[in-house]
Amino acid sequence: MQFTTSTIALIAALMASQVSGMPTDLFTRANTCGATPSASGTQTPLSSPTAVTADACQAACESNASCKSFAFGLPPNSDAPVCKLFSVAAAQVSAQDTNVVVYDLACSSVPNTEPTTASPHGEFQESGTTEQTGNQQQQQQQQKRDICGAKPTGSGTAPTPLKTNAAITSSDACLALGQSTVGCKSVEFGKFNAGEAQQCRLFNVAAAQLPPPTAGQSFVAFDIAC
Repeated sequence: MQFTTSTIALIAALMASQVSGMPTDLFTRANTCGATPSASGTQTPLSSPTAVTADACQAACESNASCKSFAFGLPPNSDAPVCKLFSVAAAQVSAQDTNVVVYDLACSSVPNTEPTTASPHGEFQESGTTEQTGNQQQQQQQQKRDICGAKPTGSGTAPTPLKTNAAITSSDACLALGQSTVGCKSVEFGKFNAGEAQQCRLFNVAAAQLPPPTAGQSFVAFDIAC
């Protein structure tokens, strides 16, 4: 059977109309952002880093090549929020504690304030104004990434440490101490004066805000989400 040019064009148009009318989610699944997980089965988290906000939990997920989604929230009667990283999409994460919701890594406008009993997931607040420069935006995005074992490059005066421990002999042990200390957001490990033994210092600011080593100093910094 032979078809005329007009018949072929008509068939092509009908096929295109059928394709365009199909639901878009057959082609691209939407991200799950801030939903209560309910998938069947059990998924073991990649890790459970310390994070005080949902966007900090997202940053921890971004630094893990296997992470595709994360769970965050402040469970009832809990003093600290939960952050869990998963190697599956958010829609595949099984039920978690009450008030804990899931996000795909690609979600935007993730809450950036600390959760409370009244707002267990935190809230999203715009930072800066429309007059904010591109350099400031770039700096904020860079600070969102965790610093894990690199020399700090922040500006300004070094803050007073929450705690100093000269008995710790490795950066891993120093990081573990920071992760178990309330209020600690970053640690430094190394030599702070030439000829002296290594020390572990704990701080209540992010590692991106710590100034770099000076002459005679040799140390690295870690955010506690590392």
